[in-house]
Amino acid sequence: MAQPKWEKSKKFSGVRWYAHPTRKNGVRFDRCFGIRYAVAGKRFEAVLGWESGGWTEEAAHLKRLELIENAKQGSGPVTPKRENAAKRAAAEVLRLEQEAQKAAQAQEAVTFGSIFDAHYLPHTLANKKRNSYVTERGLYQKWIAPVIAGKPLKTVSPFDVERIKRAMADGGVGPRTVYYAVCVVRQVFNFARDHGLTECLSPTAKTKKPKFDNRRLRFLTSEEADRLLAALKAKSQEVYEVVLLSLRTGARASEVFRLTWADVDMERGLLTLLNTKNGRTRVAFLTGDAKDMLEAKSRGDKSALVFPSKKGKQIVAISTTFDRVVKALGLNDDVADTRQRVVFHSLRHTYASQLVAAGVDLYVVKELMGHEMIQMTERYSHVGDNQRHAAVRALEKSLGVDNANKKVARILRARVGGAA
Repeated sequence: MAQPKWEKSKKFSGVRWYAHPTRKNGVRFDRCFGIRYAVAGKRFEAVLGWESGGWTEEAAHLKRLELIENAKQGSGPVTPKRENAAKRAAAEVLRLEQEAQKAAQAQEAVTFGSIFDAHYLPHTLANKKRNSYVTERGLYQKWIAPVIAGKPLKTVSPFDVERIKRAMADGGVGPRTVYYAVCVVRQVFNFARDHGLTECLSPTAKTKKPKFDNRRLRFLTSEEADRLLAALKAKSQEVYEVVLLSLRTGARASEVFRLTWADVDMERGLLTLLNTKNGRTRVAFLTGDAKDMLEAKSRGDKSALVFPSKKGKQIVAISTTFDRVVKALGLNDDVADTRQRVVFHSLRHTYASQLVAAGVDLYVVKELMGHEMIQMTERYSHVGDNQRHAAVRALEKSLGVDNANKKVARILRARVGGAA
């Protein structure tokens, strides 16, 4: 292809053009415009475009002056090529900004319900205990969803959380369960943020936490514990054994059900409790009757469960035989406060209370129970009141305070009698 024949513009210095051999623009052949210029001793040439595309001699002249001025000022592109690159870069930045804006708008439009159903609930099922999954799903369906399921996350406000709390309170739900529901709302927001589904903060941060004391307080007396064991042994040997082990070691039901024979050290009379509630492994010491009970059982291999279900699987909940026997013994008669009712967990409280009543130091009780903080153990401190009272009485006697008080009492009685 022959090189084009450039013609210099008669009007503008540095501007030139050449005509297309066949293509016309109106009545004349289409012209392509270009420019030449020098900056700091360096020469530049550039082709701008066709007349049919909007270029004219004057437009080419203005573009030439603009590029020269850019070079003099040290700002902006100094060639059309660089100018086009800058335009493409600006267009790319604009495109990314628009995509980010669309993504942000999409995030803002995501509803609480869609996050819960499509993301949070499957995550809970895969990573939490089955009971937690069922509880959270139930709280959502009954109390949370009616208020905020259809609302975009950005519009869920502290007022909405208060509406959920008020509805639950009006429905007779206890403070502990209300608090759990608020936690579910917070966890959904945190999950969405952690997984890039929203930038919204949880509205629960600006709501008051429900106040509650849900700690179970009931423990069995020695007489009640003996009656319970005797009644259970008559009904179910397996339930009796599980209850005895919990009463003598303070083990939770889940900890007893997870026990394998590898966790039982008969020689030293120890149990190794793995995967406890707080994640810490602890050792329980067997009493004589608990050790005798385990020695009488048929021992499987090390991986076998000590208390398997009838199908050889891990038991997930204590048999209803326990509740029936508790009811038959009247241990919960006239007890309205759920914290005072005898449940399986009461056996753990009984173990701790018996230790304190026997004068065991609270720090030792803390270690035996596997408590993380001493405050959890201090709830049992009142059980040792008799020991503390006896200690004070012994102090009084050693100081002669008791005899002095008796002497003063005799003097006062004598005076009163004389006055009469």
